[in-house]
Amino acid sequence: MSPITTCRELDSAAAAATPNNDTLENAQSLKEVHTAIGKLRNGRAAGLDNISLGLLKCAKEQISIVLHTLFAKVWIIGKVPADCRDAIIVSL
Repeated sequence: MSPITTCRELDSAAAAATPNNDTLENAQSLKEVHTAIGKLRNGRAAGLDNISLGLLKCAKEQISIVLHTLFAKVWIIGKVPADCRDAIIVSL
């Protein structure tokens, strides 16, 4: 499995994790991530990472896939990368 994140700990834990079908049934779908990005309101300030919502929306197709992969890894192993702990999280 090629690394998706810059967090080696998360990538190695995800590679070693055994999928649990009960857990995966409740995980966010790619469509839900795509829809959530589309619903973000324009004109909001960029987050701590300086990525504007307009940029996320312009690259919605690509960003949705990457974020969905990251969210699935976090969902499976139950551990949030340290870089994301300081983030502003918007619930889906």
